[in-house]
Amino acid sequence: MSKEDVTLDVDSDKMVKEPLTLKDGESPSKVQFVNADGKNGEVNIITPPSPKKAGLSKEELMKYANDPFWVRLRLALFVLFWIVWISMLVGAIVIIIVAPKCPPSSKLKWYQKTSAYEIDVKSFVNGLLSKFDYFSDLDIETIVLRSFLGERFTEINPKIGTFDEFDKFIEKATQKNKKVILSFDFRYTSTSHEWFNKSVNLDSDYIDYYLWKNASTNGKQKNWIRNEARNNSDSYYYVPDIGGIANQDFAVLNITNPRVKNEIREVIKFWKSKKVNGFIIENADELIPSELFEDAQNKNIEFLQSLRKYIYTKVDVTGKTGFFIDVANDSATNTYVGAPTDKISDLVISDFFRKANKTTNGKGVKEIIKNYYDSFSHWPKDSTKYGPWTGCRLSRSDKSLKSQVGEDHLSIFLMLFYMLPNCTHILTAGDEFEIDNIPNWSANETNWSTNVSQAILLKELTKMRRSNIDSLLMGETKYPIDNDDQANSDLFSIARVYPGFKGLLLIANFGEEKSIKLENANYLSGEGEVIIVSEKEKPMPKLGKVDLKAELKIGRKQAVMIQYGPIE
Repeated sequence: MSKEDVTLDVDSDKMVKEPLTLKDGESPSKVQFVNADGKNGEVNIITPPSPKKAGLSKEELMKYANDPFWVRLRLALFVLFWIVWISMLVGAIVIIIVAPKCPPSSKLKWYQKTSAYEIDVKSFVNGLLSKFDYFSDLDIETIVLRSFLGERFTEINPKIGTFDEFDKFIEKATQKNKKVILSFDFRYTSTSHEWFNKSVNLDSDYIDYYLWKNASTNGKQKNWIRNEARNNSDSYYYVPDIGGIANQDFAVLNITNPRVKNEIREVIKFWKSKKVNGFIIENADELIPSELFEDAQNKNIEFLQSLRKYIYTKVDVTGKTGFFIDVANDSATNTYVGAPTDKISDLVISDFFRKANKTTNGKGVKEIIKNYYDSFSHWPKDSTKYGPWTGCRLSRSDKSLKSQVGEDHLSIFLMLFYMLPNCTHILTAGDEFEIDNIPNWSANETNWSTNVSQAILLKELTKMRRSNIDSLLMGETKYPIDNDDQANSDLFSIARVYPGFKGLLLIANFGEEKSIKLENANYLSGEGEVIIVSEKEKPMPKLGKVDLKAELKIGRKQAVMIQYGPIE
């Protein structure tokens, strides 16, 4: 019997477990074990052979190290490595230099790049909730809601809608990528407001919520209204001018009262919880009546700055909520824009462009625009490229654009509006229609359509604005035509130029057909393209290529938008 055929009968329970150790001189392939009966057994264990040493010895390596062939190869690879490395470095530098830079508009906030549409709300269900396709068709990005509040600042007028409908509106706006801004006038409340009733009853917490006095001896006499119910005393409360008339159904709040300031903060906090994107404080320069307070302006500014700080430290620490102010007097815009390092708000809304009327010509338009922007003298000249940033409103709900500038100039002013520098364009509902009165925002009363000529022009302008946002919002402003020449007084031109981007040139003719030549405008490239015309039936010049160095004919009461190649 061979060794492989031997079978050992081992009782594992009686086995004595010992370390498998070798005795001196025994082979590592041989292991001995002992059972409980003292019988020894042997088993052979096959172990793998020891591996052979790999690689070259030092002597062999030195032989190759000194070999001329390997010396030359190593040197060639060393040189090649540095050539490749330097080439990659040079390539990276070239890419950084020649690659398109981040567009300048990337530095702007959302409210600076947006195109806003302001609405006096009449209904949520019959009006706003059904108009999102309309907003999208006009390329409107932001919706400003006005005149929708109820008795309190945290209520919705029940005739307009409910909070459920408002929430649905906000939800739909978010789905459609629209921003929503709410506009408030915190100057006064109605005399039926609970605050006023408590003030009349001399509630200690509300006694100074409004402006009271015991005798009508100062301020506008017509604005002081007697209220005998106030503790049977000879008390007068101050009322606001609404539509030029002292309205005794309303009472002016005392914004200097810390409790009133806190009430306003709570209002902002409440509506922010409804996921709105920004707030407009209306008549911000008249929150505290200047006829009653000598330092009214400073008090106004102090309150506005504190409210802005509250929003960004307590309500929205991300800084994405817009805080805007709307001044009642255009002359106050210069003051309320603040300074580059001392802002009062994120945006000041001005109606300066409403100074234009039916008789304004090209020279008059240039004066209105230049006077407005030149008024910001306290801003460094190099910083006006990025600010001060203002909101520019073309019209208001109390007066349509057509009734303001006339039917002949309607399209011209709309095109001019979209060329204004450093401003957020705010349209009033109805600017896109050739109407005399702003329509009611109830779908049952007015048929809104984007197929009328003015609305079609507006769509072209909003599309143009989006595709040329860097030149329009950040570009330098030029005036190619000299209006001092009486022959050119009916003409107006404005060019927006930003290095590396296509420029835009607008030429408007407020008079009869004229021929012009832009000889001294070296910032204009030789060839341009007419992309928008105010006159659709008989445009002059027509859409298409145009030589900017040649004589151009501009038709009667027409305006043309020309895009030209980038100037480095």
